[in-house]
Amino acid sequence: QISVSADGQHVWGVNRSDEIFYRFGKDGKWEKKDGLLTQISVSADGQHVWGVNRSDQIFYRFGKNGRWEKIDGGLKQISVSADGQHVWGVNRSDQIFYRFGKNGRWEKIDGG
Repeated sequence: QISVSADGQHVWGVNRSDEIFYRFGKDGKWEKKDGLLTQISVSADGQHVWGVNRSDQIFYRFGKNGRWEKIDGGLKQISVSADGQHVWGVNRSDQIFYRFGKNGRWEKIDGG
């Protein structure tokens, strides 16, 4: 699975072994990053990176040089908006959740 910033300069991916990789654009080289994720999402400027692991734990990282921070909640899928402030996700029960940025709180949204 792969996620790319709007300008194409920040490319994040996870492989079948849940390893995380970062690349600076098409001419960059893949760099293995710490942690294990099954899915990843990056904002338009590449500064806000969100991901989830096999245990549905949620993680946030400020750019390629940041550190993963565990975020409360449990999701199987996550997506961050272009500006990095709006985070949406789905849990194992297919319930939809929204959060305003890293410091926000998860709100259950109708649907799913």
